[in-house]
Amino acid sequence: MYMSNSGESNAAPKIRIRGTSSIIGNREPLWVVDGIVVKDPVPISPDELNDPDYINRLGNAISGLNPQDIERLDVLKDASATALYGTKAANGVIVITTKRGKEGPAKIRYTNSFTWKARPRYTDRSVDVMNSKERIELSKQLAAQHYVYPQGNAYVGYEYLMDELYNGRINVSQFNEQLAWFETVNTDWFDLLTHDSFSQSHTFNVSGGGQKASYYASFGYTNNIFVITF
Repeated sequence: MYMSNSGESNAAPKIRIRGTSSIIGNREPLWVVDGIVVKDPVPISPDELNDPDYINRLGNAISGLNPQDIERLDVLKDASATALYGTKAANGVIVITTKRGKEGPAKIRYTNSFTWKARPRYTDRSVDVMNSKERIELSKQLAAQHYVYPQGNAYVGYEYLMDELYNGRINVSQFNEQLAWFETVNTDWFDLLTHDSFSQSHTFNVSGGGQKASYYASFGYTNNIFVITF
């Protein structure tokens, strides 16, 4: 089972082969690449992080493997997996076979992918927030209903002006003047905190060989830029 871990930037997906229940805290499958057992790049146990899935945010065991270099992927989840790899295969085994050179003339392959992501905008359907004038109107309604704010609360906007007026630091004329200005202030926080992004990935590999030897070389470049999404 392939699941998205979270909406966090650069969070690695998680894979479950034998369900989500575990008495030992670790639910990650065993990764085997070309016959070699590969461990997680950061040796932090789920118990230390108090979250069995938090380790996925640090990258799994094959996070550095280029997907374009994978020739075959097998999933072992029955008794044969335990027989081959022992108790560490209790959560299942994912066996990966990478590409190798084959007899014949040299072959050159180039692949690429490009992704463009738009930043959130207040015009998006998923964004439903008040503008400054609507926020002032809400504050007026709360004041008319004698709403009591928690002690130590930092006042802003209409509440701040009311506090200034009641404590004699401004007069009514100044109150109305500043209130009119507050109703026109609309900060585009999405524009200040996020931006449109362009990501790209390139892979270049060469393979070939003769009767006695073969070769396969791969070079990859990835530039991922993330934005906050809803």
